[in-house]
Amino acid sequence: MLVIKDFLRKFDKWRRVKMSGLEPGFYHLFNNKNDLQDTLVSEEDIKSILIIRNNKRIGNVLFMIPFVRQVRKDYPNAKITLMLNEKWQGQFFDNIGVDNIFYSELSFVKILSTLKLILKLKKETFSMILLPNSSAGDTVLAAMLRSKNKISPYNEKCKGVFSHSVKLKKTRPHSALMSLEIIESLRDKGISNYCHQLSFSDDELTFGLEEKKKLDIKGRTLTIAYFRGARGIKVLPDSYWEKLLEKFNAATDDKICWVEILSPDIEEALTCSNKSYSSTDIRLLGSVLRSCDAFISCDTGPLHLADASGATCVGLFNITDPAEFGVLGNDCFNVTDIYNVDCKSIISDIKDRKLKPDNYSEVLYNSKISNGDIISNHDENPIEDLISV
Repeated sequence: MLVIKDFLRKFDKWRRVKMSGLEPGFYHLFNNKNDLQDTLVSEEDIKSILIIRNNKRIGNVLFMIPFVRQVRKDYPNAKITLMLNEKWQGQFFDNIGVDNIFYSELSFVKILSTLKLILKLKKETFSMILLPNSSAGDTVLAAMLRSKNKISPYNEKCKGVFSHSVKLKKTRPHSALMSLEIIESLRDKGISNYCHQLSFSDDELTFGLEEKKKLDIKGRTLTIAYFRGARGIKVLPDSYWEKLLEKFNAATDDKICWVEILSPDIEEALTCSNKSYSSTDIRLLGSVLRSCDAFISCDTGPLHLADASGATCVGLFNITDPAEFGVLGNDCFNVTDIYNVDCKSIISDIKDRKLKPDNYSEVLYNSKISNGDIISNHDENPIEDLISV
């Protein structure tokens, strides 16, 4: 299944490259400039905002949270509508001030459903349409709808669609924070802090704590979850994980209760001596990960879910750049030297975190901080010499 998914992603990437030259004409064909104006709508006249982000990857959807939260903060009286791709994505925006969510289901298979939604939304003229990211699909959808302002990151191919295009300086290189520059440009005002986390209900938080208690083993001080899955070349072999867990065990006198997170792609646990956990409810899974003492994963969806849930994360970055895709929490670690993980230092910090009061609902991060601690690369070692215990 993973091989098929990787092939389809590569094919889609190839298709986008080959068709990129046709984009300007395609946008012109569908461009709806009714009500579009060159001047920015005044703050007091902004009554409705549509934010469009059509992407199927869990990490990219979670990376929208700081942007959506900031829009709500800056425009407290506006009606905020999201257009996402699939119905399971809307749950990430519960309790953060979103009024409506629509799902484009943008694909060749469901094109009729997409067109039906477009016809429905064309009946309304929005004050602003915002694109946090300038993708071809999002641009086409924005082109077809009516709005006084249409605002997007600058892209030469689609600048005719938008009343305002923002050239991003990338002062915050992280993919979850880069789009905050768009909001800053609208109000000519810097953003001093941000929040990238989900907003859990009391019941969800209680569920996570209760599930974690069930996973705890008497006599073991720490409960640490991990996920072995990843996409394509980011996957690390089982031998890596076996040695990594051994090194963490050797780095502390405390006994660790290991919990492996399973998924449709990872159906069997690495070892029967460790506990395992799975859930089809993404929010509840996030609450469980948050309740564990730490969570270890490669750069993949569950890592960003855990980070957005307030977990202490250890992200393993063997391919991607944590400055752009890393975990953001102040108690998190972005590890690029995956062959020489400083387990002792990480365990020490995990223990320190256990002593902190739980102020999850009030967490705000300085917007100048792009991500958690980065443990830099040294010379790479071969897999077989991965971790010495």
